[in-house]
Amino acid sequence: MPLRDVIAMLNSVGPAYAVDDLLAMPAARIEAVMAELTPAEITRLLNGSRVHRRAELLAAIGPVRGLAVLTRMPPHELVELISSLPLPVAVGVLRGMPPASSAALLLEIPTQRRSMLQEALGLGQPTMEAAVSTYYRAAEMSVARIATGTSRLDHTPGDLLAEVMGRPFQISIRFHGDAPYTGDDLRLVAGRVDWRRVMGMLVLTNATPADTIAGVIRELRHYGHAVDVVRWLNEADDGVMKRALVRLLT
Repeated sequence: MPLRDVIAMLNSVGPAYAVDDLLAMPAARIEAVMAELTPAEITRLLNGSRVHRRAELLAAIGPVRGLAVLTRMPPHELVELISSLPLPVAVGVLRGMPPASSAALLLEIPTQRRSMLQEALGLGQPTMEAAVSTYYRAAEMSVARIATGTSRLDHTPGDLLAEVMGRPFQISIRFHGDAPYTGDDLRLVAGRVDWRRVMGMLVLTNATPADTIAGVIRELRHYGHAVDVVRWLNEADDGVMKRALVRLLT
């Protein structure tokens, strides 16, 4: 069967079945198919594959192509993928990524799994987390300078309860390495907010907000949730943060 017909067939069925069919092919055929698949098509296969086949699929994709695909995936999809992989494979994926991106992902992974990954990463782990820890500390200090009072929320690292002009807000700090901050990322954070306690939520991120952010902000506001996303890199952006909080108050 011509290669283009093979790819058309894989794209015409569910990703789990497509992965089963792909991995049943001879090694040379798999390599040829992988070379022609787009990053979006490979991402579809990774996200939709059966959990027990993901490590085999990543091996078939190869480390160079795999890194190119993984760095384009939204962080919430990467967290789900890495959490589902066998520990040695997950460690290999994290070591192959830029240190800041790996560190940011580790902070989003559930505690038990994160501890196992940190132990397996050994001496490399503190270096990976250094950039993220510095960013979070600096952002928290800036929030503390602006707010009347702050306290940490329990459910996710980087989530603060802040009082601004007598009103309670959730400030969510998110470090995303080189990946953009997407509408799906915002939905994920907004879904964890206890809206009974706060009148609004502001996300501070080092990432560039994606084009999908504006639509999701409008969608959440339609349901009565005042949200905004600000690119915050250092204290020079405190004015941008203040203006965003004022907008949420109005």
